[in-house]
Amino acid sequence: MCEYTFNSYGTKSVTANIILANKKTYQIQSTFSLSEPLVLIRHAQVRDQDNIVLNTPETFDPAVGGFVINSISAPATLTLDARDIILENP
Repeated sequence: MCEYTFNSYGTKSVTANIILANKKTYQIQSTFSLSEPLVLIRHAQVRDQDNIVLNTPETFDPAVGGFVINSISAPATLTLDARDIILENP
């Protein structure tokens, strides 16, 4: 097993040399693009069956980097409303 951490975004080229037990060597090469993660300015809304927004700014927990919603009880119907998402870096 081999592991490599890329320290920047952009187009990357990777080459691997595979040596088999019988001493045959194969080279595998690939080029791919590492895109920067999208930065959301406005997130999707999670709504319950009464159309109440559950992921309000007060439910955002910086420790987990996301919304923690404790006010859901089963059974429930949740709707993900993604119509108002805005990206900072489209």
